[in-house]
Amino acid sequence: LRMVEIVRPNVPPNMAFPEYRLFDINPEGLYHLIGLRNLDVLISVNNLVIWDPAGFKRLITLMPRFSKDFSLQILRAGKPKNILVTFQ
Repeated sequence: LRMVEIVRPNVPPNMAFPEYRLFDINPEGLYHLIGLRNLDVLISVNNLVIWDPAGFKRLITLMPRFSKDFSLQILRAGKPKNILVTFQ
């Protein structure tokens, strides 16, 4: 997984929350399994802002230890989408 921060030109830096476009998602890997696709834009996890790619990766691998499910807020093809992930 490669995450590239999106910079919004008309948003003042002190009011912008980071958003990341996703690339290189392995079709047989964890991120694909939980519903993420190449070119999705990651907005948040459980409505919490993701401040850096390393933090997101840690969060996703640790999440099953602390919660049975979580939600990902993304943009796919420019449209908002909420992905609910449930562990069994």
